[in-house]
Amino acid sequence: MPYQIAWHVPECLIYVRLDGKIFPSEVNEIALTAHDMIASIPHLVHLIIDSSEGGMGGSIREYASLSFKRASNTGWIVILGNDRIGGLLLSIFARIVGVSFVYKNTLEETIEFLAERDFNIKDYVEANLNS
Repeated sequence: MPYQIAWHVPECLIYVRLDGKIFPSEVNEIALTAHDMIASIPHLVHLIIDSSEGGMGGSIREYASLSFKRASNTGWIVILGNDRIGGLLLSIFARIVGVSFVYKNTLEETIEFLAERDFNIKDYVEANLNS
């Protein structure tokens, strides 16, 4: 499977790692899985998409034909990685579903960014630093 998706911070932050080329059908699978994970939680949920080891396959036309559901409690989408073409497609996805997105260089920088904006993530980080 060219991607992995899991909770990074339970019920607060989803981490998606792209491994190798990813195609529109897989982007659709990721979007559906993330939507279901987010919709199952009553509070804000953020998403990290790590494209540092991945790239986008397929044509722009194929991506443009995708449609995505948006959960009302979707928070920030943070895009990690240097693949600016993939980042462009991910930013288009973020705009289509109407969410805020930002690019970051490292996971640590991402967690810090989100912890400044979400008390649940801040509390989780502080609890795990002290344990």
